[in-house]
Amino acid sequence: MWPVILNRLEQILLGIEQLLNACTPGGFCDECISARSWRERKNSLAWVILWKSIDFVALVIFRQKHHCYKSWVSEFDRHQLPAAYRQP
Repeated sequence: MWPVILNRLEQILLGIEQLLNACTPGGFCDECISARSWRERKNSLAWVILWKSIDFVALVIFRQKHHCYKSWVSEFDRHQLPAAYRQP
């Protein structure tokens, strides 16, 4: 039961994150903030600070290295899509 609840919670939080990203100029509706911070890192110091901050938190809390870059790759390669929408 807990895995189902945690998965649903993760999906809800991701949806909120994507909504916030879509509400900002230049954001895409199906893009997470992590991926966007990597994509926008060359355009502004604010995105660099956000990218480094997210990567730091992901490393300290979740032990994930290069979180934003990996999020961008996932978006770029469409790995974030549910299995039902992926090409075989």
